[in-house]
Amino acid sequence: MPKLNVKRHMSPAEIALTADWIMAQPDLPSWPEVRTFVLQSVAIDRTVEAIRRIPGLKAARLARAEAPRARSSTLARPTTRKINALQAHIDRLEAEMRRLEAENAELLLRNLRLINGARVHQIPEADLDRPFAPINRNPTNLRTRRAKP
Repeated sequence: MPKLNVKRHMSPAEIALTADWIMAQPDLPSWPEVRTFVLQSVAIDRTVEAIRRIPGLKAARLARAEAPRARSSTLARPTTRKINALQAHIDRLEAEMRRLEAENAELLLRNLRLINGARVHQIPEADLDRPFAPINRNPTNLRTRRAKP
């Protein structure tokens, strides 16, 4: 830490550094916290009243007060009931995932059996992918032969 200087005023760069620190805080820092930051970062020892009178710091603190708070600090903690409900939902989704993986493995084996069966009967694999021909569901009346007299 540099040597403390009580006679030197803060330069515009040091004021900008302190203003950036104020804006980066999750909550609005108090004037004693700003004083501590100034003391530690730029080694200038000033009273809280002297720091409060610096226009750049006053503007930064007002801007931080009007800026929206970080969302993480305003969110409520989940209750035990909510955590249990979420865990039950996760368990259901994991069970569904295991069921779908098992079904996928079963379908892969079924497709392999069909392809091997088609190969045994010399049916080309391309014919397996062809769509079925449309089925005519209209009734047809076949002519019947008359008995010869």
